[in-house]
Amino acid sequence: YANLGIVYQWMNQFEKAEEELESALELAKKSYNDPGLAYIYNLLGIFYKRTNKFSKSIRIFKKGLELQIQLQNRFGEGKILQNMGGCYSSIQNTNKEKDHDKARLHVEKAIAVYSSLEEERAMGNALADLGNIYKNLGQLTEALDNHHKALALYRKIDEVVNARRVLFVIYDTYIKLGMYDQTSQFFIDAEYFESNFDDYYFLGRS
Repeated sequence: YANLGIVYQWMNQFEKAEEELESALELAKKSYNDPGLAYIYNLLGIFYKRTNKFSKSIRIFKKGLELQIQLQNRFGEGKILQNMGGCYSSIQNTNKEKDHDKARLHVEKAIAVYSSLEEERAMGNALADLGNIYKNLGQLTEALDNHHKALALYRKIDEVVNARRVLFVIYDTYIKLGMYDQTSQFFIDAEYFESNFDDYYFLGRS
């Protein structure tokens, strides 16, 4: 059910995706499969975030987070914290700054978890997310700091694609700051500018 739900989601058949994911959730509950249940909660949280049902997404993520903590699955805990951060960052309302503060706190907790596990790729992704949150808040110096940290980790583990994505965000941020002398080295490194123009990290999205 879960895998089929994922397939339907990426085919943009959201009603069918929700049906399959909810069926997977009920099956995991009936079989008392806590690791499976935590996994489904994360998938459902991601699904509801993608369909802009943010309050429902956060409620689901909280259930998954509680289970991952009980299971002492630190990596799973970090992933849900990071996903919750992305959810809070996506909320558009009058309390935008408050929601972004929640987003920042959740992603910072995820980074701490990944750091304790020495999960460098996951930590790089979370640092990039944190940089995006700061960028969306207009706090460009903080955004640069986190994007540079993400870039350093990606280069360390030879994560070429994500390194280039973050390079574009750094380039764009320097332009916004009027620091044009800093842009040339990053533009030269990031050779596929046009093909990645609509990329998640290039646009600084969370």
